[in-house]
Amino acid sequence: MDAGGGGRADDGEDELRLIRWLFTLCLLAVTHGSLYPWKFHAPASYRHAAHILFAPVVWTGGGDVVGNILLFLPVGVLGWLAAEQGGAVTSRRLAALVIGALAFAFVLQLIQVWLPTRSPAVSDVLWNAVGLGLGLRYAEALRTPIRRVIGLWDSPHRVAFALAGLWLVLVWWPLLPLLNRTQLRLARHQLLRMESAQLGEIVVAALGVAIVVCLLQPVRHRLAWSLGLVAVAFAGKFVFARQIVMPEHVYGWLLGLVLGILSWRLDRRSAHQAMLAAGIGAWFMASLNPYELAELPTGFHWVPFTAALTEPRVMHSLALGWEIFWQAAALTLMCGLGARLVPAAIVLCVATAVVEWLHRWLPGQQADITPVLAPMVLAVLLHRLERQPGAAAPSTGAVSDTLPPSAR
Repeated sequence: MDAGGGGRADDGEDELRLIRWLFTLCLLAVTHGSLYPWKFHAPASYRHAAHILFAPVVWTGGGDVVGNILLFLPVGVLGWLAAEQGGAVTSRRLAALVIGALAFAFVLQLIQVWLPTRSPAVSDVLWNAVGLGLGLRYAEALRTPIRRVIGLWDSPHRVAFALAGLWLVLVWWPLLPLLNRTQLRLARHQLLRMESAQLGEIVVAALGVAIVVCLLQPVRHRLAWSLGLVAVAFAGKFVFARQIVMPEHVYGWLLGLVLGILSWRLDRRSAHQAMLAAGIGAWFMASLNPYELAELPTGFHWVPFTAALTEPRVMHSLALGWEIFWQAAALTLMCGLGARLVPAAIVLCVATAVVEWLHRWLPGQQADITPVLAPMVLAVLLHRLERQPGAAAPSTGAVSDTLPPSAR
């Protein structure tokens, strides 16, 4: 009896720990959405900035109000679940959560004074408070869906889910929600008047989706997961800022979905071999674009992340993200074919070093040390994902469907 009770207690502690990690990620996402594009400059007049900040205007537009409410809705939900102690939230913890969340919202508005592209307003804190209250009110009702999301961490297929999550982040980058009619009209207009499709971009987009769908093959309800992934990605193009509906999003994703589903008909080893070859090809196609050499080579960025932070920052950080995606996909597929994790990462480091050195002669590309180091970091993360998430949890094989014993 004691052993069983101890096991349930450990499961509860693991769940609470994961909820608190999710709450931390939520706060980071709110911070990013509030302080983007992270270009700080002193205002021309602090008096004028204070006048704007404390202007007695409550309604700042339907999209802005809804966005501010939705921004703090998950803060309330996850904050309530993270503050639980013994299955309940004490009055002291609830008060600390509310005061801390409102102070957090006000500080974010205050920092926006130094962001010329943002319009700080104390009224936003009011709508943040409404979202916080709604989240606290419906936290218990949303406990089951959140448990299902957390359950992905215990899934033996969590490497595939992690890669799918990375793909979604890159598709929606820079992850700045923008809920207004202008954004919806712009996205719809671009969808109806798509320019001529670039075959290379369609192929690269298709292979990215195909690899993710292929890795979802052993997942229960795999077809629903695959269709849902593409549908959610496409819907995000209408609600995130700086998104353009391109032909590769329509033709490429649909083609990738079909290719990924067809890969389920192959045996696992043949499917992984095909996707590995296609993924490496797509990686090189994307990395060596525009397929022409410059007269003189450029410099090499030896300090990590310096290239990604240069202007235009969104484009360069996105390029780095896609390189990491292709590396993660290749490393996962290589290990799925029996390769050992560290040697496979070293091979990717060498191949990436060659590609980055070639970037010195490619117009529009930056030679950077960060992608060269990324495979070793990915190897550590994959090893971490392969390990059992909780000591008391029953053995589920971790990511054995993706990483065979020889790769661990």
